[in-house]
Amino acid sequence: MYLHIGGEIEISVKRIISIVDVQILDQSLYDGETIKNYTIEKISNDSQKSAVIAYSEGSRQHFTLYLSPISTASLKKRLGNKLTCLKGSFVS
Repeated sequence: MYLHIGGEIEISVKRIISIVDVQILDQSLYDGETIKNYTIEKISNDSQKSAVIAYSEGSRQHFTLYLSPISTASLKKRLGNKLTCLKGSFVS
């Protein structure tokens, strides 16, 4: 199953570690102090409402932080009962 997180970006649910409201992200995450080996991908120029943290394709050593214009509540609805596939927490 794939989750559409905005723009033309779809992510395999198996790659998703966590989906959080961008307002609760610690500034150190953006500074690279909390998570090493990650890339930030801004999906659109619209305001960022959620952050989808996922393993980068083909690697469990590198992460991608997708900044999405879609709220955590909307992403949760899109997943429906597939939340059990998530390996991390889902904060709405």
